[in-house]
Amino acid sequence: MKQIFYFLLTMCVFMSIVWIARDFGKLIFQPRIEFEVKRADLDTLKIQDEAYFYFVYKNKGFGGLQIYEVTTSCGCTVPDWNSDFLGIFEKDSFRVDYNIENKGYFIKEIIVYSNSSTSPDKLEFVGYVPFE
Repeated sequence: MKQIFYFLLTMCVFMSIVWIARDFGKLIFQPRIEFEVKRADLDTLKIQDEAYFYFVYKNKGFGGLQIYEVTTSCGCTVPDWNSDFLGIFEKDSFRVDYNIENKGYFIKEIIVYSNSSTSPDKLEFVGYVPFE
C-alpha cells in the first residue's frame, strides 16, 4: 500500500513540475516588444504642416515578433506598419501620420496588437495647433 501511495505522490510531483516548466517556457520564449518612446510630443504645428512620428521598437523577447494590427483613436491618425516577423533583439519602426483638422491641443492614442507578452501596447502623441 505504501508503494502505491509513494508512486502516486511521485507522479503528482512530476506532473506538477512538467506543468510549471511548460508555462515557464512559454513566458521565456515569447517575444516582448519594447518602444523607445511611448508618448511623442509633436510640439506646435501649423495647419499646412506635415505631422508624423516614427515609433521605434525592439524585440526584447526570445521569439519572432509580429505586429498584427495598429488602431488609432480617430480617423485623422493613420498608421503604416510592417507585419513581417522581427527577429530576436532586432529593431524596426512604424509611421503614424496625423491629418491636422482641428485647432488647439490634441492627444491621439495608438494601440498596437502583436504576439508580444505585453500586447496590447498603448502609445500616444500630443501637440498643439494654434488658433491664429
